[in-house]
Amino acid sequence: MAFGKSWTRSARALTRLASAPLLCAALVSGCVNDSGTPIGPDGGTLQAGKLTVTIPPGALTREYNVSLVKVEDDLSAGDVVASETTYELKPKSINLKIPAEAVYEPGGDVEGPSLLFATGERTTSYPNVGESAIGHFHEGGLISAGGVGMPNATVNAPALSLLPGDVNAENTFVDIIPMQITPSSATQPFDVILTAYDLVGNYNRPLNDNDNNRTHCAFKIENVDGALVTGGCVTGINTVSLSAPTSATVDFDVIPFLIGKTDEPVVVAVDVAVGQLATRLGYFGFRTGPCFQISCSGNGTCTPSGDAPVCACNDGYANNVEDPLRCDCVPQCDGRQCGSDSCGGSCGGCPDGQDCDYNSGQCADGPDPSTTGDPSTTMDPSTTMDPSTTMDPSTTMDPTTGMPDPTTGMDMMTTGDTTGDTTGP
Repeated sequence: MAFGKSWTRSARALTRLASAPLLCAALVSGCVNDSGTPIGPDGGTLQAGKLTVTIPPGALTREYNVSLVKVEDDLSAGDVVASETTYELKPKSINLKIPAEAVYEPGGDVEGPSLLFATGERTTSYPNVGESAIGHFHEGGLISAGGVGMPNATVNAPALSLLPGDVNAENTFVDIIPMQITPSSATQPFDVILTAYDLVGNYNRPLNDNDNNRTHCAFKIENVDGALVTGGCVTGINTVSLSAPTSATVDFDVIPFLIGKTDEPVVVAVDVAVGQLATRLGYFGFRTGPCFQISCSGNGTCTPSGDAPVCACNDGYANNVEDPLRCDCVPQCDGRQCGSDSCGGSCGGCPDGQDCDYNSGQCADGPDPSTTGDPSTTMDPSTTMDPSTTMDPSTTMDPTTGMPDPTTGMDMMTTGDTTGDTTGP
């Protein structure tokens, strides 16, 4: 697994050439002046004083006039004191798809210097890796060097490398990174800034947020234990802002957010910032697993087979022939003549005179019309109301009660068998 070691080593080799008096003539990009040096997709190197900045091939998509200009800004912040001249890498708006490497040769008064890089209102102090101060960044800004102050935090897990080119398989993680941080202060709020770097140009797309990389939303934080979340990448430049630590250590999970699928690993820088000073604590590797963002159409479960995703479909579903990562509904029409096929379609219809039993999916003769409420079916004419039973026409209804008028009564005249005398003597 390579994370651009050859690029890092070549940059160091150029740094060692910095003491040669004919450096400007030797470098492809030529000497730097205020008007800038044309640097494009092939990359190039700039030098000013004891500072060398290498822009690797593939970092730029078009040619820019890039320059290092001496400025008077003091990049001291917190307990970090700048001791070297400050230069501005212009244009400030430049966006590097692969980070530039800056190397500041050591000064006489500083042992084990730290590179200082500032953009906006924040200065980042990089870890010391030897006699030179080395740092990596993906935009224009101010560059200097100084003493190494106390870090804003310690990362207990995962294991970090001091240089991005030193990240290897042992500190490369898949899909989720359990992280534990011990902040230097038990009371001050602090920010965690995670920046994804594409060191070898595997991805022609933004990794952190957008083409400007001004916020840090490649990842998001979940399951925080030991502090309160007060902000994140959607509200500022930080991946997450934490406050009110409730224990000596803060634990959380780092998971992908906007970074997208990464078949090849990328390098992730870890910064912890308090106020205006951010401390670069190191780097780890990250990639997504074979099943990252594979849903199997919501009808199955993805399981990795080596480096390939495989969808195991639920009952009633099967892998699509052209796209095996899709689980399509399989029509269930075996033994059914009609009704639903369980996939939104039909198993067929029934001929005239037959109806579908939707439970069994079988066609059957319709019911006898004589047993239905067909209006053509009439009462047997031989069955009639006894005409001998009639209501006395003199009987009227009381309009106020809806009942028969008691003054008239209801004289029912029965014309049945009345041949016998029904009156008394």
